[in-house]
Amino acid sequence: MLANADSERQGSLDGRGNLSNKGLIMFCEFFLGRALDQVSFMSKTLDLDAMQDRIMRFAERWSTLHDAPVELGPLMREAFLRGSLPRSEAARILNKPERTARRYVTDFIEQELLCSDSVGGPLSISFSSKTVGYFFPRLYPEGVEI
Repeated sequence: MLANADSERQGSLDGRGNLSNKGLIMFCEFFLGRALDQVSFMSKTLDLDAMQDRIMRFAERWSTLHDAPVELGPLMREAFLRGSLPRSEAARILNKPERTARRYVTDFIEQELLCSDSVGGPLSISFSSKTVGYFFPRLYPEGVEI
């Protein structure tokens, strides 16, 4: 298709320049069709509409197995939805005193549930090998035993 887009004009009605307008149109339709197909495929594969539910189920399971606060789910969900959140909001979301919240956040970072670029930096959800199978089950096999 790309080679056809670069072919010479096919008669006087095929564009204005030296190259074929018909070939270019065919390539654009081909390319955009494949791009739309891939967007549709990835939308179904990632299933982002159900991501919040998967995060909450994972956090509930993690909290049960590791004696973590049940508010881990809302913390991870907020980090996912907002992209990142200030550490100062962790205490409010976890519904814990500031010192306890800092201890939990440090623990969650060490366990690769959350991540941060610096010691006091904003928190983001971590898509580590531990969690990625739970969050994206159609892309990765379910994670290792948590």
